[in-house]
Amino acid sequence: MKDSPAHLYRRFRYHVGPTPDPWSSDRWAAQRLEGEELALFASMTVRDRVHSVAVARRVEAALIGGGPHWAVRAALLHDVGKSLAPLGTTGRVVASLAEGSAAGDWLEARAHGRVAPFARMGAYLTYTELGAQRLERLGSHPMVCAWAREHHLPENEWTVPQTIGRVLAEADGAA
Repeated sequence: MKDSPAHLYRRFRYHVGPTPDPWSSDRWAAQRLEGEELALFASMTVRDRVHSVAVARRVEAALIGGGPHWAVRAALLHDVGKSLAPLGTTGRVVASLAEGSAAGDWLEARAHGRVAPFARMGAYLTYTELGAQRLERLGSHPMVCAWAREHHLPENEWTVPQTIGRVLAEADGAA
């Protein structure tokens, strides 16, 4: 599912603004993740980590006493595939604008190629799948893996429970 222009604009503004201080976000995440999941989280950019913690805090607040144990971890790790497709802000903008077009299809086809920056842009366009595969290799909870893969899909294509998926999606859109 392609992001809305308004979402893309907010994301761009966030990425060109002042760099956030990740200290409290990283500490908060370290209390909820461990081992290889924490190491994978730590491999994300500062902005992606701070965003993921903002999403996870919203999820945790929304699910007080009623959510599954994996939901906050899914929020923290939903964007981990971006760390496997390292692009700066300009590269992310170009890849996002190309998404869904013939140029985007061409870039996706080169996701595993060796020609930089095209391979990185293609990988960025497939970051949800890359992140889910990495989480699966780590042995993460199946719903954490599913949300990393599905968080940009329409609700009717989710394998995560829809009630939890809605909380995750709303938190992601608001953070």
